[in-house]
Order: sequence, then structure tokens, then C-alpha cells
Amino acid sequence: MKKSRRIAHQVLQAASKGEWEIWRKHYDSLSIDDLIFINTALDAHIRDQKCRAVGAVIEVLERLYLNGQRDIEVVELGCHRGYLADECLKHFPKMIKSWTGYDLNFYALGEPIPQNGRYTTVKQTEWFYNIEINHSMDTFISTSTLEHHNTEQVLKIFDKLGESQGIRNIIIALPVRPSGWQGYGGSHVLLMGVEEISEAIEKAGFEIFYFEKNPIFTWGASR
Repeated sequence: MKKSRRIAHQVLQAASKGEWEIWRKHYDSLSIDDLIFINTALDAHIRDQKCRAVGAVIEVLERLYLNGQRDIEVVELGCHRGYLADECLKHFPKMIKSWTGYDLNFYALGEPIPQNGRYTTVKQTEWFYNIEINHSMDTFISTSTLEHHNTEQVLKIFDKLGESQGIRNIIIALPVRPSGWQGYGGSHVLLMGVEEISEAIEKAGFEIFYFEKNPIFTWGASR
């Protein structure tokens, strides 16, 4: 057994008990395959992961609708069972043309909540910043996911979005501190706070038009 997979087993054993220190300690050494293994196996212990930012995301989408955007094609990072997609697709029966969700939890992907022809899922088998985004996809959404990535990975994701020929809207929500890390534990490994995330969004070429804590910090940005 490879060293990284041995560590992954140790991380899984601890995380299944709600102990995340070993996850944070070894996160940077875990491969994408290790994370797929851990996230899929943890589903048996952490099944209820409903989106906390549904109201805020819908509010951002409503603003895009009022600005004349129609037939948007969403790509979501961290879709899990599709709870957020289900709520948004019901709320916007015509505005959202398609919704494609990526996740490392393959078990959750096999139990999609949305029963809608506009919703599809993709097993994420590589880092998101290495995935080729279809040029027709114009809206990136990610809630309660980026904080489980390290800072380097998140900055690469923003760079990817900025370089994308299709993405014109970003909607992200995550529980972070106003500035910097400030000692948060759990499974969060991101060292960025509100200020750093806002700067990264703007550096990628997007203008922030929505920012609220509702109930977690949520950004809406366009270009």
C-alpha cells in the first residue's frame, strides 16, 4: 500500500469519528485519488450536507435575471447530492438552461436529488483547475466547498475561472473569517479570509455586485 493511501486510511478513520486534526496535518500530501477515497467513504458517516446558502444563491441568481441574463449554464463544484441545484432549478424553471455538478463523493453522485433533465453530474477525477470547462458554461457556483481546499488550490481555481472563455458569473459561499485563518478547525484547510477571497475574485477579472453573510459569506460577481 502506498504511503499516501496509508495516510488516507488514517485520515478516514479519524474523520469518521469527527476528529479532523490529522486531515489538516496531511491534507497537502493527499492525492486526488486519496480524496475521492476519503470523501466517498465518509458518506456513510456524514450524509446530511444540505446547502446553507440556498437563499443567498437564489438572491444572486435573481439579480442576474433582473440584469437580463437568460438560459444560463451552471457548473457547480461540490454538488454532493444536488440539493442546491434542485432548489434553484425549481425556482428558475426557464432561466437556468443546464446545471452540471462535480464532486469527489461518488456515492453521493449516485443518489441525485434533482429529477430534472437539466441536471447532470460528473465524477471529479482530477483537480478542478485542471478540468476543461465547456465554453457554453457561463456561471460557476460553489458553496461550502472551497474551504476544504488549500489556498494554492483555491487561487488556481480563480485563475482557471478568469482564463475561461465562457464563465461570466461567479457565485460562491463559504464559512470563513473576515480576515485570514484565525484558528478555525474542523475539516477546513483554506487560509484565506473574506478580504483575501474578495481580492482573488477581482484579480481574476470579476466585479463583485453581491456580498452578504446569509448565513455564511456569499459573493456574487460578474464580468
